[in-house]
Amino acid sequence: MTEVLSYFSIKETNVIGHSFGGRVGIVLASQTNTVKRLVLISSAGIKPRRNIFYHIKRLAYYRAKAKGRPLEKYYSADYKAMPDELKGVFSRIVCEDLSEKLKKIFCPVLVFSGNRDKETPMYMAKKINKIIPNSRLVRLNGDHFVFLREKLLIANEIDNFLEG
Repeated sequence: MTEVLSYFSIKETNVIGHSFGGRVGIVLASQTNTVKRLVLISSAGIKPRRNIFYHIKRLAYYRAKAKGRPLEKYYSADYKAMPDELKGVFSRIVCEDLSEKLKKIFCPVLVFSGNRDKETPMYMAKKINKIIPNSRLVRLNGDHFVFLREKLLIANEIDNFLEG
């Protein structure tokens, strides 16, 4: 990613990322001082907590696989939409815990999270906020796409953050 910044002679930039885009922003900000400010909205990158239902589903998946049964119902919509040649890469990226990379981010970071987000729950945003020393968490009423419902509030917060 840093090669792209170098290719276009970008010396300084701000990055805004939602979900997987937050993951991209985290990696970029951890690798270079080019990122001056980072905004994470419902960001991925923290290893999820696993409950008993996850483990039951995982066991069912492996049993179905061992018996040669169809596995389609166990895959996420994102995984199903991927071309076959990218599915392995996608799985590795999505499963990677970026906690160690978060420790290498020293630019100011603004973190948004919705209190009803099921894909990247509030506890993930809290952990991101705790790990990055120069970060601020904005808790909002909403789901994974909280930026659609709270667009004016988020836009104002981002404007103030980028100006400051």
